[in-house]
Amino acid sequence: MTFEAASTVPLGLATAALGMYNMHYLHNSAGLFPPWEPSGLDRYTGQSFVVLGGSTSVGHYGELRLCYNSLNLMEMTTVIQLAKLSGFSPIITTASPHNAPSLLALGATHVLDRRLPPNVLYAQIAQIAGQPINTIYDAVSVLDTQNLAYDLLASGGCLVLVLQDTIDEDRKTHDKRIVIVDSSIAAPHNRDAGLSLYSDLTTLLDRGDIRVSVSAALDS
Repeated sequence: MTFEAASTVPLGLATAALGMYNMHYLHNSAGLFPPWEPSGLDRYTGQSFVVLGGSTSVGHYGELRLCYNSLNLMEMTTVIQLAKLSGFSPIITTASPHNAPSLLALGATHVLDRRLPPNVLYAQIAQIAGQPINTIYDAVSVLDTQNLAYDLLASGGCLVLVLQDTIDEDRKTHDKRIVIVDSSIAAPHNRDAGLSLYSDLTTLLDRGDIRVSVSAALDS
């Protein structure tokens, strides 16, 4: 790996992990129990998990394009890997078909074509899940994906967004939680979760629990 690609690992991991596992601050997190903590592994066995945009890449910024692409790819593939460590199954994601093999290798159980119409994706995801979906991570967070994710989310569930909430107001109810990821480890409300995560990062990488893939094809 280049230094630039390696430097994205901590932030990409933090964006994924804090959005899912910061039990200390539920304003920006689904508040799940972390898989790297004692008794955290396979804690959510048998529950469905959805990631919209499993290999999406955003942020085309001239000379910094590779760095931003690597960061975004690390974030999204890490969400899948963390969900696998937590025992979620099925793990359903959307991506371009050519990225399916790499995402399946990292832990996704089903990869659906991201270009399918929202109503088709809704029907396929609901059929595969076969049960209420309590946690959805929208790694794209544009209007269409946010609306799709919100419609799929079960009552009492949590939708994690990486951009501001733009969900149609007439869709919203009071029984679904929406959070927007805050990946700043330096923020006081993220400190405890960040210390827990980074203290185990070397072990997670050494064991192969978290694998860094910068060779996967990137969606534009």
